[in-house]
Amino acid sequence: MGGLWVDYEKGTDGATLNLDSPRNQMTSIPGLYAAGEADYQYHGANRLGANALLSCLTGGELTAQGITAYLREMDTDAASLDSKWISDARQRHESHYAGLANPNGKENPYQLQAELADTMWNYCGIWRLQSDLEKARGILDDLTQRAKNCAVVDGGTWTNQATPYVRSVQHMVEMSKAIVGGALLRNESRGAHFKMDTPERDDSKWLRTTKAMWTENGPQFNHDEEVECNVIAPRARKYK
Repeated sequence: MGGLWVDYEKGTDGATLNLDSPRNQMTSIPGLYAAGEADYQYHGANRLGANALLSCLTGGELTAQGITAYLREMDTDAASLDSKWISDARQRHESHYAGLANPNGKENPYQLQAELADTMWNYCGIWRLQSDLEKARGILDDLTQRAKNCAVVDGGTWTNQATPYVRSVQHMVEMSKAIVGGALLRNESRGAHFKMDTPERDDSKWLRTTKAMWTENGPQFNHDEEVECNVIAPRARKYK
């Protein structure tokens, strides 16, 4: 399972959480919280809804407590912010949106999405090979450029489904690049990530969280966060 990275703060005992901390369930963007299936999940044993149920119980409660603590520590509110920040952001997004509505584009966004789905299924599915992942990365680089030249048949701003779909396809490609890039770097097999080149789990090197950050030149990866297993030791996923 994957999703937005979220933070936690340990309690004084080093084993439990500090429930009064605004860091709990906060993303790398201050004030932005993620919970449920939007954040990265708690374990790899995701069968019978194990992570989904835990997300509701744990993520929901921690998010509410974290937001409450964050608001309590704020010395300003949104109403007191300079309105220019909001107007500039709105203008930036409106300009980007207008740029997507290109009636003269050469690419069909629905065809691109189908090619993207086939690429991820064929080369980054249940069984993974380094060579297949390299192929996927090359195809994704090509799709990135093609997705910038999509034809949009509806240039209106009311109930327009075509333009938002182009944006969604572009975002899908970016997310796929993060998935494939992370899989290429992780030279082991763990949970749902099974790489046939390296079929064994390697806790000495890879008991770490893969974090991807968006940049204009593609995702940048960071593996500096170790996974703490002081309560339950990691073990192989077996269905026998």
